[in-house]
Amino acid sequence: MKEHIQYDYLKDNHFTELKNLEMKTEQLNVLGLMDPFVGKYFSINYIRSEILGMTEKQIEEMDMEMTDDIEMGRAINPTDLVAADQEQLDAETDNIELDKEVKKAQIASQNSKTAENAAKAQEAKTNGSASTKPKADK
Repeated sequence: MKEHIQYDYLKDNHFTELKNLEMKTEQLNVLGLMDPFVGKYFSINYIRSEILGMTEKQIEEMDMEMTDDIEMGRAINPTDLVAADQEQLDAETDNIELDKEVKKAQIASQNSKTAENAAKAQEAKTNGSASTKPKADK
């Protein structure tokens, strides 16, 4: 009886899920590497169709879903995100300029204190040497 038991696997769901996940991970890794070159060497349509393997219908559906997500507040509009990033960069640039001014003021303050201390030391040295001169006998 054991010799006649046979299993027919039409597909291995666990293996298929793992393979699909691995493929999606690789696509996203490639997408991350290509992102700086979008608009310079690669178009968005090329990336969607060739890298992500999306059909025209899937692209249209995804566009509608993304628009709906933005309108419903489930996602941030990419243009708003870029504007926020630019504002952050501008604020950091302003802070860099302020930091430079503060450092210049600190250096100037330190230099003036050093000069004052040197002048006081010189004055003390001069006063000290005048008082330590031997007095002439009368």
